[in-house]
Amino acid sequence: MNNGTKIHTRIAKNLSKEHFFLVDDIEDEYIIIEEYSEEERAISKSSHICVNISKITDLNLSDKNRFKVYRYGNPDLKMEKSYFNNLKAQTFKNKKCDISLIILDHIKKTTYIVCAEVKRTLKISNLFDAREQIISSHIDLNILNSLLTYNSYNVERMFFIIFENYNISRNNNITSMQLLTDSKGRPIPTNLILEEHKTNTIYYTLDDREDMNSIDKNISTLKLWSHARLSFVAANK
Repeated sequence: MNNGTKIHTRIAKNLSKEHFFLVDDIEDEYIIIEEYSEEERAISKSSHICVNISKITDLNLSDKNRFKVYRYGNPDLKMEKSYFNNLKAQTFKNKKCDISLIILDHIKKTTYIVCAEVKRTLKISNLFDAREQIISSHIDLNILNSLLTYNSYNVERMFFIIFENYNISRNNNITSMQLLTDSKGRPIPTNLILEEHKTNTIYYTLDDREDMNSIDKNISTLKLWSHARLSFVAANK
């Protein structure tokens, strides 16, 4: 399997070419424009963030003989849900991050799974939300990658949270932060989130609320979970 060009004859029937497609018009740098929600626009001087994928991945994606770039999701939709929610067991199975890409490097025979979440202001509560969306999208992209390459390429993970404003201190008082809750009113596992933030790490197999709460009480057990680098990227002004 060399280039995954037959993907659209093998993907699930409910996933159309609008939702998973080859990006074939990269002439220079690959830039994705992410629009803010109406709520974010009301408190922001701008309406969008430009994400330079070529820059943050450090890949020359305009080299079409080497790279093939596939995008998962509809760029015109906000608050997208996973298209594989019935195949996943984690408690946040319906979520999907803003930017989800599969990049095939045919020279290195490597698949880059790129998951990026864009936040206007980065703070503890939406950092927790972002990690859920990234992990959910990572699972989806692994499913799609297996169809593209029959899992014959090595996989490298690139996880990014892109922000315009930064509102997290690496010296947060953990005790006082414990009162934070998610959108469903459940306590956020703050010790876990702050540890991932402090170490620029995401434990991408940690996708169940019960497991997260258990580890939140005993951070030392994090070493048992698979992890990858989580990069925090300031958006271009």
